[in-house]
Amino acid sequence: MSIPTSLRIRAVVFVILGAAGLAVGAWPAISPPGLGVLVGWTFFLLAGTALSSASQAALALRGIVGKQVRVEIRGVPLPPPGEPPFEIVSVGALGAGIRFHLRPVSGGPRRLLILKVAQPGPASVGEDRVEIRGAAYVSWAGTRLALEPGDGTPSVALIVMSGDRAPG
Repeated sequence: MSIPTSLRIRAVVFVILGAAGLAVGAWPAISPPGLGVLVGWTFFLLAGTALSSASQAALALRGIVGKQVRVEIRGVPLPPPGEPPFEIVSVGALGAGIRFHLRPVSGGPRRLLILKVAQPGPASVGEDRVEIRGAAYVSWAGTRLALEPGDGTPSVALIVMSGDRAPG
């Protein structure tokens, strides 16, 4: 998969800013100790994110933001059948992982739930289904879930409930 030009440009800018942060940090007369290192490494993390396959997958998945979905982790539905679906509030990448922010469409708490997919494999995006195969691990609402390798089941599947945006 080729890295889009916009992500490459973003990564170059972040590397330049990271190097500048490290250079400023090496000059104690103009910055507090450690600030330049912190700034430099933050921009290097952002550069790595821009070049990661997770960032490319997150860009491809932006079309499902606002959609109502059911979530499956290794074929197990979350929430259980009969519970309301979730609305995807946002999709983004940080480092080598994809983060989905979801909230229940109705009933239950309106707080955001976070679905993290670490080191995702290829993502396939269809009209009514998104599948991500081969994740190192998946975290749901703060709990890391173990994944058994190799049975052919997608690590994560998001089943779109309707073509319309969620109410709200």
